[in-house]
Amino acid sequence: MADVARSHGGDGGNEPPNRNSKRIRTGCESSQPKKTRGKANNKKLYIKFRNNKNQPLPVEISIRGGQYKFVGVNAQDIIRMISNEVARVAPFYHRTWQRVPDETTRDIYTTIYQYFDLVSFEDTSEWPGVQLGIQAECQRSYKARKSKYKSHYNTYEDVETAKNNPSDDFASEPERWIEIIDRLYQDPGYINQCEKKTDKIEQNCAIQLPGHTNPIEGFKSSHWKEDTGWVNETASLDHVYSFYSGKDSSRSSKDGT
Repeated sequence: MADVARSHGGDGGNEPPNRNSKRIRTGCESSQPKKTRGKANNKKLYIKFRNNKNQPLPVEISIRGGQYKFVGVNAQDIIRMISNEVARVAPFYHRTWQRVPDETTRDIYTTIYQYFDLVSFEDTSEWPGVQLGIQAECQRSYKARKSKYKSHYNTYEDVETAKNNPSDDFASEPERWIEIIDRLYQDPGYINQCEKKTDKIEQNCAIQLPGHTNPIEGFKSSHWKEDTGWVNETASLDHVYSFYSGKDSSRSSKDGT
């Protein structure tokens, strides 16, 4: 049985978590979501927010098996906003979301507080779960986008060409794309990590089920089921990585990425 915690839809918050001194903008100070890159543009959220008299929208958190997830009519709106905010402010040259600076998280919370009623959860037993839910969505978005950017990078034969062809998400900010390449993809430690990951994938792909001549498909068959999907998120990302590595093995052999 899942417990569901609900906010009532309040009048805006004044402070993000940890009582940061930067004041949160309330609905009367700003009535339209900030512009974010990508195809998602939050138009649906803006209409909901306006219809709610520019007041933060109520949110619901489902607690099941120690996991906290947003549910209810506004669930997809807050998840989409978190994803857009991660794309807008997060530096993607860190290897994991856990290494992203705290100020990035505070910036994301600033926007969430403006459009969603988190205040109702503060000073309640549900507040830690709400924070965990937000962090989980941030981490999920960060990891998915990093995988997307690495796949884009791997389509080019050399570093300079890759720098001159940023991912669509960085079309208006190519310097952010170059920073990812310089600080992450060209980092010797990261390259070594990728080489070890490639070796592990090749070992896994070598274990094929009968009837499969394609090692990537063999890996999928042993780690993915039609009724339940991937056995875990790592297996899913490994399959994506091995797919793109297989398409461009010449690049992998050159720079180990």
